[in-house]
Formats: sequence, C-alpha cells, structure tokens
Amino acid sequence: AGARIALDTSGAALTAALREGPDVIKPNAQELAEAVGHPLATVGDALKAAEELCERGAGAVLASLGADGQLLVEASGAYFATARVATVRSNVGAGDASLAGFL
Repeated sequence: AGARIALDTSGAALTAALREGPDVIKPNAQELAEAVGHPLATVGDALKAAEELCERGAGAVLASLGADGQLLVEASGAYFATARVATVRSNVGAGDASLAGFL
C-alpha cells in the first residue's frame, strides 16, 4: 500500500497498464504515437497525445521527444524542456536515465 508505479513500456503492455492507473508512464515519441494510433508531427501533437493517455489512466506522462526535448503532462499542467544540442553516440538507456532523473 502506498507504492507509486512508474512504467517505461510500450505496445499492448502500455495499453493494459493504462487501465490500472499507473502514476507515471515514460514513452518516447514513437511509443506515444503508437499508443494513440496516429503519427505525431509536432510538439503540439505530442502534447495532445500525452493528454489523451492521462485521460485513459496515466497519472502523468513523461515523453521523451528526441532532439525536440521532453514533455511532462500531469493534472497540474504541462511542461516542456528543449534538448541541449549534443552528439548522440547511443540512445541505449536514455529513457531509463530520463525516468530515473524524474523520479
């Protein structure tokens, strides 16, 4: 009792998890688009998609948008941070590190 749930998953697992009301989900742009069933061309599209996932059960959506930055949507509002320009050598673990930093 009292545990908070944060998930970094996608596809059918994400859809099923939304029904259980996780506190935080951490999709990337592709996973976010997949979850709402249509492509996301702009940060505004990502915002609408994240709001939809909150309506479907997520307490908060922390979406990594690659070079565009990161978006947090929760009941208190939406927050966007731009990405620092850097040379990416590997994106392995980027979502995990992002979620860990948020938590």
